[in-house]
Amino acid sequence: SGSTFEEIRTPVFVAALLGVLGSIAMLSKSLRRTIGLDSLLARLPLAGTIQKLDEAVTTYSSRPGALMVKV
Repeated sequence: SGSTFEEIRTPVFVAALLGVLGSIAMLSKSLRRTIGLDSLLARLPLAGTIQKLDEAVTTYSSRPGALMVKV
């Protein structure tokens, strides 16, 4: 029954929750500004690549129709 996955249930739930919260933070302009997400991303290794991906995500999230046409 449920005891098979009892050991990993909490870490999986926490990872999913962090993923949802991270997605909200990535897509909210005011929250990004409040937590300084752009400056944090600029300090990471491979910052140029990460910033390009971030720009693509924020661009297409504001235009879902364009994304559907491309896919």
